[in-house]
Amino acid sequence: MKNDHRARNHPAYWAFLVHRISGLALA
Repeated sequence: MKNDHRARNHPAYWAFLVHRISGLALA
């Protein structure tokens, strides 16, 4: 991701990250 530094401030990015991490943790 080229705009990684900007994407980190995006709420959708964090929502996706939290969803993925919690999904992996619960799996």
